[in-house]
Amino acid sequence: MEKLTIRGYLDSLASSEPAPGGGAAAALTAAQGIALCAMVLRISGGDRDLICRADELIEEFKDLATEDAQAFNAVIAAQKLPKATEDEQKTRLRALDLALKNAAKVPLTVMELILSAKDLVSMTHKIGKASVISDVGVGVELLAGAMLASKFNVLANVKYIKDQEYNSGIRQKILGLERDFMEYLSPLRLDLATKF
Repeated sequence: MEKLTIRGYLDSLASSEPAPGGGAAAALTAAQGIALCAMVLRISGGDRDLICRADELIEEFKDLATEDAQAFNAVIAAQKLPKATEDEQKTRLRALDLALKNAAKVPLTVMELILSAKDLVSMTHKIGKASVISDVGVGVELLAGAMLASKFNVLANVKYIKDQEYNSGIRQKILGLERDFMEYLSPLRLDLATKF
């Protein structure tokens, strides 16, 4: 997926193929949010280590976009396994449960990475020049959108997982990640709004 042009990616996203889909789009949205922070840091003379961390995050989000497409394809493959006999049904259900867990793990990782970037985003906001403060705002909102979109993608996968203990644990985890991110985001949004 990484070798696609923007046009190629959008055409692929708009096609009738199920992957890439929402999970890949969310990961790339997060990558764009961090890329804007990296730009602002570079323009504003930000710390080299912070810029390197932003660049690393961009790569991680790009990789997760590809992983998401692969994970969803594995779910499709598991759904196509034979189910004529009782043994085949059990094998198919185990394979499907495993594929769904892997598919849920990718957007969960996106959520965790977004939350882990809050210090980077805060520093970008703090040192960003006035001429690029709107780019900080756009980056923040892209990350917020990616967080919510990733939550939807986790929920879409865990909904079908038969392992209820796993299911419940993941649901609690994403609620905590979303809560922590929103607590961080609210004052940042208010402060950004005063800059215009």
